[in-house]
Amino acid sequence: MPRRFRVVSRLPRSETGKVTRHALLALFEVWTLPHQLLPDGRVRVVVPPESGFFRGHFDGQPILPGVVQLQHVALAETRRRFPELSLLARVSRVKFKRLVAPGETLELSLTRKGPLSVAFAIEANGEPSASGILHFREGAPG
Repeated sequence: MPRRFRVVSRLPRSETGKVTRHALLALFEVWTLPHQLLPDGRVRVVVPPESGFFRGHFDGQPILPGVVQLQHVALAETRRRFPELSLLARVSRVKFKRLVAPGETLELSLTRKGPLSVAFAIEANGEPSASGILHFREGAPG
């Protein structure tokens, strides 16, 4: 199963008419959120105003969906930092405390709560935005 998909009217082609891996990956660049590790262990994520995550999500007053904060900020960084935690079982105590607008800066803190759980807290421009606990299963992905 693909993790992401994109519907386009035609495939991008180079000047020689070939479809390149680079051109295909560029179609998904608007669907990423760049992470920067801070000296204190937190992670800074700048939410580009042109991010594809805002398209169709409240036109006129776009907001970053909560599922994006969970999957592309908290879960993505947890998997980078703790590669042994790959099989997400559930999420508990999730709270979304404020809306995240285009161009805002998020800062993520992760705290290991046990062998299979990690608490996350996201701040948007210094204010609490989201928090919760990610619970994982033992084992490697199939």
